[in-house]
Amino acid sequence: MIQLFLILFPLLVIPTFDFEQDETLVDFDLVEKFIENERIHDLLLYFDDVLKRNPEDIFALNLRGALLYDLERYDEAIESFDKALKINFENVIALKNKGKTLEAFEKYEEAIIYFDKALEIEPKFVQAWNNKGHSLYHLGRYYEALVQFDEALLIDPEYVRAINNKGITLAQIGDYNEAIIYFDKALFIDPEYFKALNNKGLTLYDIGKYEQSLTYFDKALEIEPENQELIQNRDKSFVLFKVVSSILNSNSIIPIWFTQNGDWFVNGNITKEEFVSGIEYLVEQGIIKV
Repeated sequence: MIQLFLILFPLLVIPTFDFEQDETLVDFDLVEKFIENERIHDLLLYFDDVLKRNPEDIFALNLRGALLYDLERYDEAIESFDKALKINFENVIALKNKGKTLEAFEKYEEAIIYFDKALEIEPKFVQAWNNKGHSLYHLGRYYEALVQFDEALLIDPEYVRAINNKGITLAQIGDYNEAIIYFDKALFIDPEYFKALNNKGLTLYDIGKYEQSLTYFDKALEIEPENQELIQNRDKSFVLFKVVSSILNSNSIIPIWFTQNGDWFVNGNITKEEFVSGIEYLVEQGIIKV
């Protein structure tokens, strides 16, 4: 028996399962070398070659689908997962991976069907619980999503994706302090998990703690310096921090208008003059004190 824990790609994680070596023709040492050398096209050709030799190699079909997902070739990815499911309709990895790919098409209700099928077969499939929560979140069913993340964390209390997703959902329903606790939990487990760094920064931004948020955006950018979303979040927070520092007393209450208009200003929807004019109006009306 071989114990496999292979994380090929960030979104489609293959869980740990016991399997017989003769169940697959995949050479895992060779796959690892392709990944280390970033020979992604060659890796895809390798999976195709394995499947020519054994079209019913479910493990190769799943890995091929995961690679196609990572390349954003979602229709082809689903074809691979469907082939795996045609061979074995109870293959939980293919069920979960097809659900995750359906999420890429924003077909969240359909995705949940596949996550549920996987969980009927393997109730402790932590990634399926997490993915189901992710779909429910996108459907606006936040409290149901929290239940799924809690189920995942009962199985694996250190599963950082579920911890991070629970934090995002808590922030979405306005429980910012509790959200920060969960981002901190994720960062305690993995200090370089840039998504949790970014999300903690966003949550601090949402509650008006712009200077503190900059710390987390900067840390995230040290890990992902080319990430445009992080750059934009950092710039947005920096603008508001500078404005707040220059015109507001530290004890002033910052109205929600301020954050919303800050977003519009950074995104180019209003001019700097319009942004400042709005602040001046709030000062004149005594809503904020300078």
